[in-house]
Amino acid sequence: MKIFIILLLPFLFGSADNYFIESLEPNAKVLINGKFEPFRNQSVDALYLSIDLIKNQKKELWLSNTSELYLFFNSKLIGKAKNFVLVADSLVKLYPQPVLVCLYSPKGIEHIKASWAAHYPPDLLENPLRPKDGFNNFVVLSSILLLSFFTLLLRTNPQLTLDYLNIVKLFSFRRRDETQFTLRVTSSVNLLFYLFSSLLVSLAVMICFRHSADLFILKTKDESFSNYFLQWLVGGFFSLVFLLVKFLLLVVFSKLFLWKDVVGFQFFNFVRALVVTLALLGFISLLLGSLSFTADYYLIIKLFFAVLCIEPILIFFKLMTRDSVRPFHLFSYLCATEIFPLLFLIKFFLF
Repeated sequence: MKIFIILLLPFLFGSADNYFIESLEPNAKVLINGKFEPFRNQSVDALYLSIDLIKNQKKELWLSNTSELYLFFNSKLIGKAKNFVLVADSLVKLYPQPVLVCLYSPKGIEHIKASWAAHYPPDLLENPLRPKDGFNNFVVLSSILLLSFFTLLLRTNPQLTLDYLNIVKLFSFRRRDETQFTLRVTSSVNLLFYLFSSLLVSLAVMICFRHSADLFILKTKDESFSNYFLQWLVGGFFSLVFLLVKFLLLVVFSKLFLWKDVVGFQFFNFVRALVVTLALLGFISLLLGSLSFTADYYLIIKLFFAVLCIEPILIFFKLMTRDSVRPFHLFSYLCATEIFPLLFLIKFFLF
């Protein structure tokens, strides 16, 4: 049976004010590894919508893309064009049940627009729910708190705080470049910086997981501000626990290898590498956003671990300057304290 499809110029935006628009994009799905996942502007060539024509009679389904679209209803090809306007009343007899709509573009889904449009005005007594923006509010507030925390650390001990961000010392192989205060890893200022680093790592991981379809560890149905804030604190706690475990590994194996004055030097350099890496990748993300590029957060996570893999190499050459160190013993020591913990994190986050 013939289906009436109206192909128009880009949606007659000049008269769009006469319509009540209901966007369908927040409910769109993409197919990833055989499973439907929420559409979050991933680079895909197919988009899926579930629509109920009976509930949306007297409305029009508006669809558009920058490149040509192939439109499928329940896997049946309807037509191809850049813009579609479909009248629900003309389709409801053919599709009385909810319909799975597939939008396919060989050149990729870019700047997709999908919405219901109604000629009649909305009910003046209707009080629709505000869109959920708990995550955006959480990111803004947590960023302000971290910035205030960093400012407090900078005002309290500027030399130590700037030492953590010193890229030159990160690649320096001379131990005398480090001050004695920086090597006192259990001092109160250092402990506060570990807390700051843990919260920073937790926030960075949450942002990457939120905007990446390939990472699902922290996915949640509760998108309230309080839930995100709780996740941030829990993530910061586990990050702090990881730093504690890392420190204990350094203490145990340094005693096992009978090496003195290694723990503070190595642990400080690890935290320095962690913070510098986060700062560089954060700057890259902001730069891409300012240039209107879509950041691939899964790739950013990979780059994060790739840069951290350089840190054991630097530690190897830093510790080789010691007189009593043999390369094989040093490599064994670094396997236990640097390489294996890093491989565990890579396995946990990426595989």
